[in-house]
Amino acid sequence: MNVIGRVSFPLRVGTFNTQLLPYMVSCRSRARSIAARIIEGGYDLIGLSEVFSNQGRRELLTGLLPHYPHGVWYVGSRSRLRLDSGLMLFSKLPLDDLGYERQFVPGRGRTSLTGAGEEVSYLRFAEYTDRCCSDGLAAKGCAYVRISVEGHPLHVFLTHVQASYLNHSVTRYLKTVAVRAAQIRQMARFMQSVLGGDSLSGENVLIMGDFNVHWSAGGVGYPHRGARLHGDEWESMFETLDPLFPGELVDVWRRYAPTADLGLTYPAAGPNTRPDYILLSAADPELPLCAQHVSVARNLARDGHGADARELLLSDHFGVKADLNLPAPHGNAADACALAVDGNEIRVRGRIGNPGGVQWYRLEAPGRYLIRVVGALAEANIRTELYAEQDISRPLESRTAGAGEHVIAKEYTVASPSYLCVGDARDTVRGEYTLQVHKAQRAQLETGQSVV
Repeated sequence: MNVIGRVSFPLRVGTFNTQLLPYMVSCRSRARSIAARIIEGGYDLIGLSEVFSNQGRRELLTGLLPHYPHGVWYVGSRSRLRLDSGLMLFSKLPLDDLGYERQFVPGRGRTSLTGAGEEVSYLRFAEYTDRCCSDGLAAKGCAYVRISVEGHPLHVFLTHVQASYLNHSVTRYLKTVAVRAAQIRQMARFMQSVLGGDSLSGENVLIMGDFNVHWSAGGVGYPHRGARLHGDEWESMFETLDPLFPGELVDVWRRYAPTADLGLTYPAAGPNTRPDYILLSAADPELPLCAQHVSVARNLARDGHGADARELLLSDHFGVKADLNLPAPHGNAADACALAVDGNEIRVRGRIGNPGGVQWYRLEAPGRYLIRVVGALAEANIRTELYAEQDISRPLESRTAGAGEHVIAKEYTVASPSYLCVGDARDTVRGEYTLQVHKAQRAQLETGQSVV
């Protein structure tokens, strides 16, 4: 299990819009709950946006500093008339010293909430010059820090980009589209200036935050009064950022999640779009990271009992979480091994090669399945979870088949193709195993005949 100051794979990263706005009286209590959810989630590095409440920030620091001693606590504006950036970052790993530059003047960053403005040597920040509407009251921008993973640099950018609002006219909405595009262009220039071509082409880069660029259930675009406007924003974002990365910059959700799962994160009360992103450029040939599991972190915003009532939501966004690890055969859902089970039990040999590694399998047909793992890893209680193809974040419920202390199998009934994950990101167990999968035939289902 990962501990402060030393992270073994996988590296669990996340991004979350907290909706901690200065006028909301609920900020203190919600921030306490958010801090507890972050700790429970086992993140190694998590970026937060929209932390505009000083009370909310204090509660986050109080709850998280014992677990995350490194990070970005506050990034202010060059203008005294604006709120700060609303960005925070919490890390179990130290942030590398980047030295000082004149453009980063005292007051832009603080090492504590109440401390006087001071130069922060581990932070770079670009405040967006283009802004409009109520977003102009805040110092939205892009922050940069660097950490070391297994002795290799991981460059981390955290941002919150211009928003659109449902009460906007089409004209005003199109204005926000133009501002977003300008901010993303400025973000690209900022990345180029702080990293340079060599780092962009040969080292790993992570970009996280609320981009307000919407990937939605009806295709690309923002759901606005029954229409989807400017459906090319997602492509335009990558057209701006991609040229910086001679390797490849990927949206980890689009690349590593099943195509049937859109990873919707907004609004939390009934999500229909995804403005929250984790982007990855895995350009380091000696540390070629990939996302072995990406998921919507509903628990960061939703009541622990799964209630959807607005008054029980901690934010209007869900978070996005990704477990980064080294590549492995069938090491993510997009590379799942397809299993066609016709009623006879099939056996598949597998191997967990990386600490905290997993392997994925796709069950093509609906039906009732019994799944078990045998071999040395079974004795180590290797974890297995089954997910519907439309929801890679929440495991399906199962029954246990067996007696006493000896569980023979997990039993699932699925109505659509599904994805089976073998292994546990929080476990260091490695080795070979045999996966046994049995699909009940129709006659067995009708008679209730045991298939164990």
